Amino acid sequence: MALSEDGYSKLKDEVFKKEMLEKYSDFIDDMDLFIAYMMEYPPQTVRVNTLKADLEIVVESLESQGFKLERLPWCNYGFKVEGEMPVSKTLEHTLGYIYLQDGASMIPPLALDLKPGLNVLDLCAAPGSKTTQIAQIMGNSGCIVANDVKISRIKALTSNIQRLGVVNTIITMVDGRRMPRRTSTRFDRVLVDAPCSGIGEARRNWAPLRQWAQRRVESYMRLQRMLVVAGFDLLKPGGIMVYSTCTLDPEENEFVIQHLIENRRDAVILGFNPNLRYEKGLTEWHGRSLHNDLSKTIRVYPHHNDTQGFYVAKIGREEA
Repeated sequence: MALSEDGYSKLKDEVFKKEMLEKYSDFIDDMDLFIAYMMEYPPQTVRVNTLKADLEIVVESLESQGFKLERLPWCNYGFKVEGEMPVSKTLEHTLGYIYLQDGASMIPPLALDLKPGLNVLDLCAAPGSKTTQIAQIMGNSGCIVANDVKISRIKALTSNIQRLGVVNTIITMVDGRRMPRRTSTRFDRVLVDAPCSGIGEARRNWAPLRQWAQRRVESYMRLQRMLVVAGFDLLKPGGIMVYSTCTLDPEENEFVIQHLIENRRDAVILGFNPNLRYEKGLTEWHGRSLHNDLSKTIRVYPHHNDTQGFYVAKIGREEA
């Protein structure tokens, strides 16, 4: 049932904190549209898992069950799905032929420039959305180290890796901040999909909006700075690292990359251009000038492509 204008206003005031709205209005132009999308549940989106099934056969099977599929422009095997029942209740989901994954979440693995046979580290891997996507892109070749820090998250990661038929992955449970001291291995590609305040995921659950506080954002920022430096230190010269979050606060995004390039002189921000709508990363925030190359990073807002919110930065490590 559609909310009345008064009902909508009351719900908005209940969910969104005034301080957050004031802050976000400084970098989001159309706040009314942003809020409207944030208050709507996102569409079902799936990634067809070509490790286990042929894409066209899966699409045909889902359509025969009454689902309507629309391919995502930025991901050949990603689809928006409409149907009378959740696609998670299908046999295709149970067998691992499809994986429920937000469209914006598919961007970080695509930015890694993956090739068969590479050694890849997913530093904060659970529950495995991007780990299994990386394995899919590489055709189960090479080696992926999928790391996380909590046994409860490792269980979810293990389950998804098994269900999707991934066989090129080693699972580790190490505090990512300490991993450079625990191994001499260096990787061709590193993904740091960092823990964050999760505002970009609030379309599925309003808890991050209700829990938002500037001190909480800054607490995550301190963790993210350590993780991004650790991830970079695990990267081979000439390699590529992607840093991503499902939140929108500059402190957890551009400020983290600014910290990296100030502390690692061989870190270079690289450009990439996924086939979707996005805003360039910020190069100034509340009077502080940031590195000009942060404009090469991307901000995906929910009202851009009807996805969750995401931030993605692609980093290279210069050859010695």
